[in-house]
Amino acid sequence: AQRKAVNTYKRLLWMDVYFNRKPSGTVDITYKRDNEVVWQTLETVNLDDTDETIQRINIKCDIRAKNYQFKFSASNRYEFLGVAFSFVMLGDR
Repeated sequence: AQRKAVNTYKRLLWMDVYFNRKPSGTVDITYKRDNEVVWQTLETVNLDDTDETIQRINIKCDIRAKNYQFKFSASNRYEFLGVAFSFVMLGDR
């Protein structure tokens, strides 16, 4: 009997993005899925000059793909610390 692998997609539900506190400004977050050529805008986040050392920004989304690429860009100075993703696996139907 021949076995078939199940192609799985991920449904990205939200992401927590972490920045080190720096002077206030904005960061543009864009993404590409699978073999897309054009970057799509996910969100522009505001960085606040607060007393907290680490700033966590929660971004709700609904993006489905096998693979993702994310890009963070800004004209002001920022320090990206990391990101935590929440997603579910979906089978290819």
